[in-house]
Amino acid sequence: MCSSRAVYSWDVCIKKFQNMLFIDKRDEEGAQNMLDMQTVSETALPDFTPLDDDSVNGTRQLMKEAAKVHKQILQAAQDPKKFTKLDRDDPHEEAEDQKMLRLGYKYKLFKLDDGLVVCMRCQTHFHNDTAMEGLSNLFVLLEWNQKHQGWTKDLDAQTDVKFNKTIVENACNFNKWTMQCILDGVDKMRFAFVQRVDPESSRSHKVVGFNSLKPESFAAKLNLNIQNCWAVLKDVLVTILAQE
Repeated sequence: MCSSRAVYSWDVCIKKFQNMLFIDKRDEEGAQNMLDMQTVSETALPDFTPLDDDSVNGTRQLMKEAAKVHKQILQAAQDPKKFTKLDRDDPHEEAEDQKMLRLGYKYKLFKLDDGLVVCMRCQTHFHNDTAMEGLSNLFVLLEWNQKHQGWTKDLDAQTDVKFNKTIVENACNFNKWTMQCILDGVDKMRFAFVQRVDPESSRSHKVVGFNSLKPESFAAKLNLNIQNCWAVLKDVLVTILAQE
């Protein structure tokens, strides 16, 4: 739905059975799927994009690092004593005592046209009983180029400036996250600014700041056209359904 903002290539598997389509990520043996990782500085100017090599600042290494840090922060922020039980079990759970990241999943139906209904599995990270909080999702913003991003020196005094710069350099991620949160029906999007403890190593990190926004108002800031997102999805589905 936000594929027009992507720079890096990716694909999905689509299986057709009668008048139904099943869309899922590709099962890649021995390799992490592109959709399981988080791109970093994907839409930055050429001088500030990740290196196309196997170094710590290589494109794929940064994607893996950001995805790993995101998972670790979600785990650290959860309180096992305050889990909210949903109607359905975690689809990734294989045993009751399995050690894994616990997230909330909802299956939602969206009608795109007469006879065209989409079922989506939506993901929610946190639930807070207070009226001001409700449901929220947390996302990670990774500083990998300390000289260019400069969070150590300016983040506290120029949070909005640094946040807007990060949006420009990660436009695809922000559009995708915002659309995801709107589909999920979450009340708040949270963003964690994360730095490496050692700029030359991806082993350890620290959180140096947070920001939070409401998905609908953030979509307006991004100029994210929700109707156009639905139109993109509908066009893809109609095109595939018309094929033999």
